[in-house]
Amino acid sequence: AEIGAAAGEAHSLQRLAELRVRQGDRAEARRLLQEALPLARWSPIAMHLLQRIHGTMIVAADTPQEARAAVERAEATVGPEDHCYFCQIMLSVPAAIACADVGDVEAARIHLQTAERSAALWQGTAWQAALLEARAHLAHAHGDLEGSRRLLEQAAECFETAGQPLDAARCRAPLPAPAPAPAEAS
Repeated sequence: AEIGAAAGEAHSLQRLAELRVRQGDRAEARRLLQEALPLARWSPIAMHLLQRIHGTMIVAADTPQEARAAVERAEATVGPEDHCYFCQIMLSVPAAIACADVGDVEAARIHLQTAERSAALWQGTAWQAALLEARAHLAHAHGDLEGSRRLLEQAAECFETAGQPLDAARCRAPLPAPAPAPAEAS
């Protein structure tokens, strides 16, 4: 902030927000992300920062419904010129999980497909574990509790291999009951 590096400040605020989420202070995380968003939007590397910030906004939501609303906001504000194929995974994984957790399996599938295309560019990273975690949430939304459990255990092992024990622990925590699928319009 002192040297006027908006991109660096936005990225630092986003990373600090991730820490606040881990510490259980989601409200502070959301405040930091709101501060980061305009800095990122007008920075020279907006296409790399916006997916990261919106993805963290989804994770920082208090309820599954608020997370799904954060997905909708991201979809409405992140335009085609804002997309980086590498960074897209930072938005699409949390979006897939948020959609699955409220029973919107079609939207979850679409976000998961986007995440899979992006993950192909990140071989050998924890993103493969994140994909397994997202697939587990989708399986859970379909009522496949055993498949979900298996995928979460694989995700936990991958996160451990990548040196991310907190993510591994999250994958080993039980998921809430699957949300009912939304009613289709007649």
